[in-house]
Amino acid sequence: MHLLANIAAFAPPRYATLPSDSLINLLSLLAAVMRSLPIGALGPNLSTAAGKQVAESESDSDSEELTHISASSVYRLPLPRLDERTSKRLQTLPSPTHISSLIHATQNHTISRIALCDFLFALCSAWPLRSDSVLSTIVVSTGGGFVRELYRGYVRSSPLGKDASLATLLGMSSPFYLISTH
Repeated sequence: MHLLANIAAFAPPRYATLPSDSLINLLSLLAAVMRSLPIGALGPNLSTAAGKQVAESESDSDSEELTHISASSVYRLPLPRLDERTSKRLQTLPSPTHISSLIHATQNHTISRIALCDFLFALCSAWPLRSDSVLSTIVVSTGGGFVRELYRGYVRSSPLGKDASLATLLGMSSPFYLISTH
């Protein structure tokens, strides 16, 4: 987490001046470090009571007996307690100004958009309580253009964006597969 905090402190002012390859490598590094953390590691721990309240609010009133499993009831290795300076630096990662600066820096490098998406997915996994804020910032700062760009450039051109059969999506439409299954 200290590596994330140091990058968050020193890299953002330089995003706009980084060449495409460096920006991609930086975003990939940030994403890899965040993916190595347990889910929710950067956010406050949920209490068992909060987990039960969420589970009860989503339950049907018709059911007689429900079993509730809280995310906090899963055994996790204890993470080191962070000092105030490190915690404050980590707050930079999901902030709207940081997300907007990343979007602006990757705007001219279309190849870096995939690395940005990887970073955003990792950030939302490591900090699920801030994911709504992160995703809202993306939509607001780009006027929905980033989402449209991803849809047009990656989803619509893939088998997901076409009328394809399940066999095509799963990669089972090759002649070899068809011959070997009969």
